[in-house]
Amino acid sequence: FRLNFSHGSQEQKKELLTTIREIEEKYSHPIAVLGDLQGPKLRVGEFSNPNGEKLEKGQIFRLDLDEALGDATRVMLPHPEIIAASEID
Repeated sequence: FRLNFSHGSQEQKKELLTTIREIEEKYSHPIAVLGDLQGPKLRVGEFSNPNGEKLEKGQIFRLDLDEALGDATRVMLPHPEIIAASEID
């Protein structure tokens, strides 16, 4: 079973796990349970156009640390560790 912890409450997950373990014991058969945890949410800065920008396939678009409002060519990525680890071809 896969329990998605991005949705629902902890109480719901506890109830589901209890039910799974009861069935496991009833049938004397082990049941694997995977707890699917939400990963990090990376957000970009704001755009000058409140509706955002539409990018074209193949277009060059830059993620940087500049706090200025973004446009169709660039936007702030407030994660300096990602910028530092990036390589430019």
